[in-house]
Order: sequence, then structure tokens, then C-alpha cells
Amino acid sequence: MGVRGSKNLSDRAWLLGARPRRLLLHALLVEPTPDAGWSPESLAARCEVGERGLDRHLARLRDLGLVRREGRRNWAPADPGSSLSAALAELLRALDGVSDRRDE
Repeated sequence: MGVRGSKNLSDRAWLLGARPRRLLLHALLVEPTPDAGWSPESLAARCEVGERGLDRHLARLRDLGLVRREGRRNWAPADPGSSLSAALAELLRALDGVSDRRDE
């Protein structure tokens, strides 16, 4: 179990830095992408963050080549077959089997 600042993180969240980041990566790299891409609202709700925080995460993921714009507002995986995307998706699938419990 890891602690980041004053936040108590689950084992899965600690590995990737934060629960919202893990949920965002899972949505974008593991879950089926909606036909029109992920809307900011649906990603924010899925990842339990506000849209402002989501924008920062998406910008970093775009810089890493993991996501791209789909139309004017929506997002989709940039290249699901890239080595980084594939490795992260494999890790996220493996983490699905790890408890999301938090030590109090």
C-alpha cells in the first residue's frame, strides 16, 4: 500500500500514481472506444475527476502518443498497437485481478 501526499492509495492506484489516472488509462486503452470517441464528460465521470483535471491528464497522454483527438472534442487511443499502448493495456488487464482495497 502506498501513500502519496496525504492520500491513501490502493495497491493498483499506487502502481500508476493515482486512481483517476488508472481509470483513464483503462477506459482509453482497455475498454471499447465509443464510435465517436470518448467525450470529455464521459471520461471525467468514468475517471471520477473534473474536466479541468482531465484536460491535464489528456494533454500528457497526447504528448506520450497514447491518445488523439477524435473530432473537435472527443478522444480515442492514438495507436492501440504501439508497444507502449499494448504494454500498458496488458498491465491494466493484469491489475483488474488485484484488489482495489485501501488500507485505512
